[in-house]
Amino acid sequence: MKGRAAILAAAVACAAVPYLRAPANAFAWDDFDTIVDNADVRSLANLGRVLTSPDLTPPYFRPLTRALFALEHAAFGPHPAAFHVVSMVLHAATCLVLFLLVRSLLRRDGPAFAVAAVFAAHPVNVEAVAFVSANNNVLALLFVLLTLLAARRDGRGEPGAWGWLSGLAFLAALGAKETGIVALLLLPFLATAREPASWRQRLLPMRRWRPHAVALCLYLVWRFASLEGLYGTPVSASANPTGPFVALWSFARALRLAVWPAPLTVLHAPPAATAGAVASAALPLVALAGLAVWFSLSRRRTALGGLVWFVAALAPALGSVAIPSAAFAERYLYLALPGLLIAAASLVPQRADLPATAAAGGIAVVLAVLTFARVPDWRDNRMLFESSLAVSPHPTAHLNLGNWHKDRGDLARAVDHWQAAVDLDPRDADAWTQLGVAAAIGRDFSRAKSCFERALAVEPGHPVAAANLARVRRALGR
Repeated sequence: MKGRAAILAAAVACAAVPYLRAPANAFAWDDFDTIVDNADVRSLANLGRVLTSPDLTPPYFRPLTRALFALEHAAFGPHPAAFHVVSMVLHAATCLVLFLLVRSLLRRDGPAFAVAAVFAAHPVNVEAVAFVSANNNVLALLFVLLTLLAARRDGRGEPGAWGWLSGLAFLAALGAKETGIVALLLLPFLATAREPASWRQRLLPMRRWRPHAVALCLYLVWRFASLEGLYGTPVSASANPTGPFVALWSFARALRLAVWPAPLTVLHAPPAATAGAVASAALPLVALAGLAVWFSLSRRRTALGGLVWFVAALAPALGSVAIPSAAFAERYLYLALPGLLIAAASLVPQRADLPATAAAGGIAVVLAVLTFARVPDWRDNRMLFESSLAVSPHPTAHLNLGNWHKDRGDLARAVDHWQAAVDLDPRDADAWTQLGVAAAIGRDFSRAKSCFERALAVEPGHPVAAANLARVRRALGR
């Protein structure tokens, strides 16, 4: 028991030490819309509306994450340090539950520590932990792990108390983030404590999954009532880059960053779909498919379940549903990475536990150093987007840096960044709008009119551009 306590303490250290500088960070990027300027999270009196309404950006529905923000605001006020500490605690708790799940799967402390330590210290997770608005990924993974762990403790017949707790955790995972649905796909692979003889025994009797079916039905009713439909307000198909190449590239980028986490940036943009880029993006997915076939033929259930976990958690990158988000972001890997690590750990023979665990500990130390260095990138918007531009040019980074300089009264530098944004992407309606506002402030109404018209040509109905174009036209008329 003392040895296991030491292992758990080491896993917690791997989760906490790399993030010791996180409480010094301010809010950044979407935190202002989600927390700072969001009236719903400022009072617990709004908790009912938070739990029964869509997020600020449809079709997202993450009521438990928003409720957590309301509870944090009620307990600590609008102080970013407290929010960051809560994120660190959730991350540490997730790593502990991950250790318990892997220990239950493999019945060995060494591989369980290896998985938990590498995951805890991995720098690709910084975005999910240090970016407060991305805590939905941490919550979702925590409840997915609890779903699987509780299901493993339940019997193989009628669901007992652990089975219903597993169903409740599954409902919470869905309430934290829609990708919590991955738990349902993993139950046949990872939820049975003993190796079934066949797929029929894995899936049947179906009554064993009754709590999870009830949880899914409750969630769908909850979502339908809150969004007035399962999808809510329709989103333009242009909200997110879609297509087979983007899906291939997203999976390839996720796999590469999981294995070699550099360079890391808040903004990843897919390259042009050339023949070479398509081939390069397809190779990792072909390799994963080959591994899946091998694991299936050799009856390596846990390894196959890990690959299913990794791919299913990244499935939104397939672009099957238009969502107002990036094609790929590092925070997406938070829910997917454990599956890849579990698949790798399950392949380590028991006789190699000691050297494999020692190697994983050394890797975790290196990753922790990289994470410690990455955390200050989220200090504020300026550091965040300047660190992004140090990796590669991106219109969103220039747009947000321009907004940062504008808020501090440096309109000239702001215009330089907005101009750089439209030079990189002439379809950036927000940057054209900001250029129009800057021109109007300088009383160059002809230039302002041109910029607002460019913004509306890209995004018809853009509210700020439309309102300001009307004002500029009146000014020109006079």
